[in-house]
Amino acid sequence: MTFDLVNGTCAALLDDSAPPSRYVQVLKVEQVAVGGLKLDPEQYRITISDGSQCIPVMLGMDLNKMVSSSQLAPLAVVCIEDYLWVNVCTLRIVILTEVTVVARPSQVIGSKLELLNVSTDPANVMETVAKYLDIKAQGDMPINEDASSDTCGLSNASTTDESVREADDTGATGPEEREVSEKVEDDPVAV
Repeated sequence: MTFDLVNGTCAALLDDSAPPSRYVQVLKVEQVAVGGLKLDPEQYRITISDGSQCIPVMLGMDLNKMVSSSQLAPLAVVCIEDYLWVNVCTLRIVILTEVTVVARPSQVIGSKLELLNVSTDPANVMETVAKYLDIKAQGDMPINEDASSDTCGLSNASTTDESVREADDTGATGPEEREVSEKVEDDPVAV
């Protein structure tokens, strides 16, 4: 099967707009842990690349078997069949819900890949996350605070066929703050 990695695919996924291609390369697969403890059920964060830029995304738990069977591993090129997009606090999170492995090249496609920032407000991400966690712990939502429903809640999730789904907090845990303009050097595959 032929595939083309197209610059702008990762940026479009992050911005919840129609990507120019559905093909990306998996650079890294890591099991999510909180405080050093792995989550149960398992949850995976993967880094994907369009050959020029890369982003961390979450893997839908229905796809865990692809990781455990080594079908979804670093360097694999996948076709994104379906995904969700959520916004939690200032973090834009892409959750892959359906992928197909189409190739297994022996090296990373592209070089000096730019890691895109998943935060919409890098300067205030920690403050906003702390505020969000405090609200969740108290079990109530703010009425007249700076946190709007799409700032510290879940926005409508989009899929590649433009249909709309609902998502809950369980599919959106574990993202980390990313540095602005952080560059992934020649060998970004580190498992």
